[in-house]
Amino acid sequence: MIKENDKFKVIGVLIFFCLILFSCGYSKEDAEKYLPGKYFYEIPSGEIQTLKINSDFTFKQTIYSKNKKNVLYENIGKMYVDGDEIKFRNWLECYELADQKMLFKPYNAYATGIYWIKPKGDEGVQIVKFDQTNYIFKKRDLSN
Repeated sequence: MIKENDKFKVIGVLIFFCLILFSCGYSKEDAEKYLPGKYFYEIPSGEIQTLKINSDFTFKQTIYSKNKKNVLYENIGKMYVDGDEIKFRNWLECYELADQKMLFKPYNAYATGIYWIKPKGDEGVQIVKFDQTNYIFKKRDLSN
């Protein structure tokens, strides 16, 4: 049987750990500071996909042919950020994960299960769509 004083200690410790757990992480301010910018992903079959995120969390996707010769598709949408989780409304699904190549016929979707990583060392912000196949958008300076 737990004594009354022990109950308060246990509750205090639980509250302390919850505060630590929920205070560490990704805030709205972090998202506003780090996420806007231009991201790139090179599809293994050679096409380039760019993702431009605006400060209001609208985005524009542009998919270029191999060697960035022609624009194949352009798309705009809205993203929602909750901590490190991102959801894209009107995301253009253009990549076949299993074959790691462009889809024959891209389509728009509500994309979930995506997360972002704050910059670390020399590595910039990353948006991870699927980490198992390295479908990871990397932020680059717009001047490049």
